[in-house]
Amino acid sequence: MGQWVPLFDIFMNSPTPETEASLWLQQSFNATTSSSLTMTPITTSSFLSLLTKPCNHIVKDSSFSPPTTSKRVMFIETLPDMVQSRILSFLALENKRFNAKEFSKLARNLLSEDQGLDFWVKKAARNLLDRMSEPNHVNEWIFGFGLDSGEELVEEFESIPDWLKDLTAANDPLHYWLPLSAADFGPKFYDDSLENDQSLFSQVEENGDDGMKEVAVEMEVVLSLIEPWKAEDETASVLISHLSSGDEDELAWPSQVLCSIVLPKFLALAELASCLLLTSTIEYCKLHQRATVHGLLFPLVLRKEGINNPICDVITRIVKECLHPAHVSAFCHTLLCRGEAERRIILLPCHEFLVSNELVWTDSLFSLLHNILNHNVHLTQDSVDRLVYHVRQMAETFFKSLKFGNFVLCLVTRCSSLLKSHKDILIEAVECTDSLVTRSILLRITSL
Repeated sequence: MGQWVPLFDIFMNSPTPETEASLWLQQSFNATTSSSLTMTPITTSSFLSLLTKPCNHIVKDSSFSPPTTSKRVMFIETLPDMVQSRILSFLALENKRFNAKEFSKLARNLLSEDQGLDFWVKKAARNLLDRMSEPNHVNEWIFGFGLDSGEELVEEFESIPDWLKDLTAANDPLHYWLPLSAADFGPKFYDDSLENDQSLFSQVEENGDDGMKEVAVEMEVVLSLIEPWKAEDETASVLISHLSSGDEDELAWPSQVLCSIVLPKFLALAELASCLLLTSTIEYCKLHQRATVHGLLFPLVLRKEGINNPICDVITRIVKECLHPAHVSAFCHTLLCRGEAERRIILLPCHEFLVSNELVWTDSLFSLLHNILNHNVHLTQDSVDRLVYHVRQMAETFFKSLKFGNFVLCLVTRCSSLLKSHKDILIEAVECTDSLVTRSILLRITSL
């Protein structure tokens, strides 16, 4: 057990646990294979075995009686919730390096203990199970690390059976490895009438598309007549709380609820949002995170006039209370590095004039990015590159802005490892500013 302590320390304290854990496993495997010590080798298989190892967990029957009952649980369930979530995220990221069958068993056992399971642990376990259920996923042992199963086993698994080897050189139009010739497939396998049915298939597709368009048009007409976004905040809160579909992965209906009731109210905010409306919205967004991103966050951030302080406060609360930091990082990457098609903004036609396709840079937008960085969100290299570009472009415009300066200082502090190649550009940009934090930023940049 002691040999795994450094790995669990990474999951507990590291800001980038997935990357460091992968590197630690690689280095530890190399060390154990080159040494002659007779300890249990560090492999992916032994790590999974440790996580699924049965343990006795003491459970209190009540607050007035001593702990007399014990429950049989997996070792991973005895760890803190944050560590469990990080381990499951690491396993999902490195899924090709592990045994998929053991993965599925681990995720299913965790999800079967639904009562008392932490929200983020549950989400991570579901994500891990989804990765194992992808159509293109194959169950294979790790060979990049060279752990557990060697190259001979991989080659044996992928080799062609002896009774098919003589047919591998055949030039059949069929799969070369099948013991069937093209002559075996006569007209009985082919129906000429299928060609005549192509027009029928096309007609069915067109009718289906037309039906979907008609439904969308009818929905827009109904919403434009009742105008739910004009309801009082109390009424809107009641509507939101009673319109949840209950399906976390559904996108269409929850996003329609958000963009037709909540979004127009927040786009027009000029003062602090109603506590009642904001609380109801946050509870709804916790249940429908995908709809929150596409039907609320993207349109708000891309407001044509730029976001102001009240809108910044709303977005900050939603980001902190409803989304996992990894989801926020993906949101920032799409916002900064992707185009309109990838963002998939869901918006009613009557409100399209309120939203732009490009970011409008304001003091409040820099405050929002500052808040996101302080929320322990680790941005991708592409996101950081785009932010550096915008910092250079906006430095002269916001040369006296303290919010701009605080954002740049936070960016340099939090993303220092990703900014070394941008050192000269950042110095050039910061030298254009004249705020209370200019000197602090320059000192920080020179230490990169």
